[in-house]
Amino acid sequence: QSSGDQPTPTPVITALRGLLPVAALLIVWQLTTSVDSLSFPPPHEWLIAIVQMRDDGVLFPAIRYTLGTYALGLVGAIVVGGIVGCAIGSSQVIDRALTPTIDFITAVPGAALVPVAVLLLGSGQLSGVVAVALIVSWPILLNTATAMRSVPAVRLEMSQTIGLSRPQRWGKVIVPSLIPGMML
Repeated sequence: QSSGDQPTPTPVITALRGLLPVAALLIVWQLTTSVDSLSFPPPHEWLIAIVQMRDDGVLFPAIRYTLGTYALGLVGAIVVGGIVGCAIGSSQVIDRALTPTIDFITAVPGAALVPVAVLLLGSGQLSGVVAVALIVSWPILLNTATAMRSVPAVRLEMSQTIGLSRPQRWGKVIVPSLIPGMML
């Protein structure tokens, strides 16, 4: 290192430097907001509320309920988005039939679907699971359809040439080809 070169900051210092605007915002928020604010209470009040919930015994059941809702919704989104995405990606007839509807529904913000799910299904865990599944299934569906369309024809022809049955073809060729796109 020459005398004119500046030392390169470590990744930890770089990360801490990136958090400075967030820390400054939280400090300003803490100092300028009223404790009585219902919409934007100061950050210190968040900690007090969390400790109170823990002391009342409702924090951990609420965390389990929320994580369960998201996990069930994600599983539902993977199943629905994967199946419909495979159908759209593998069939031009289904693609032409469903693409206009999917394009229209994709334009609707996910947050707009939550009140509809609550009105139709009530305010229980089922409506939460359905809302999560609806919102998350669109990216999975679109990426799966794209991945299905991009499975190389050589792989499909090769699987037929070596005599793989349809379930074997799906398990050994198509699904492994789709997983990177679905995970995206």
